[in-house]
Amino acid sequence: MGKIRGDVGVLGLANLLQFLAMSKREGVLTIFRGDDKKALHIGEAGLRLIATTRRKVNSLGEILVRTKKITRVQLGEMLEEQKQHQRRLGEIVSRLGIVTKEDIEHALREQAAEEIYDLFGWLEATFEFSEGKVVQPEGDSPLADLVLDANVTSLMLEAARRFDELELIRRIIPDTRMIPV
Repeated sequence: MGKIRGDVGVLGLANLLQFLAMSKREGVLTIFRGDDKKALHIGEAGLRLIATTRRKVNSLGEILVRTKKITRVQLGEMLEEQKQHQRRLGEIVSRLGIVTKEDIEHALREQAAEEIYDLFGWLEATFEFSEGKVVQPEGDSPLADLVLDANVTSLMLEAARRFDELELIRRIIPDTRMIPV
């Protein structure tokens, strides 16, 4: 196969992922939208988010707060320590013993999955798939080491559910500046 390129709006991300999964292709799928780029490694074990120019979803700290693993005050203190010592938040949380390594891994998996779900909203985007087995992550992202579920269909169904829910919310609250009371 080598390389294929195309328009996400024409083919559809769900169709593209389904095709790659069903034909058991392994390689890197890079999706471009303006200055944004996300790259996924697709393999037998599942999907890995190996690069992203800008994270648009909840950070590790926000996920840990939302799941009540840490408090907002603890997050603020750890973010301050992170700035001072240039360490990853996961390392700081783990070192302090506030949460388990499993909690951190679960939160990172959730973060990676949310980044992939976000791609389903990139309708005006292009893609490039480069077939190949060996892939080195770009940059120093802890998400690049996490392999998500190999079941692409379940990933697509969850993404579709989220976008349907978002459309329903947008019908009720059409202006993002509105505050429900």
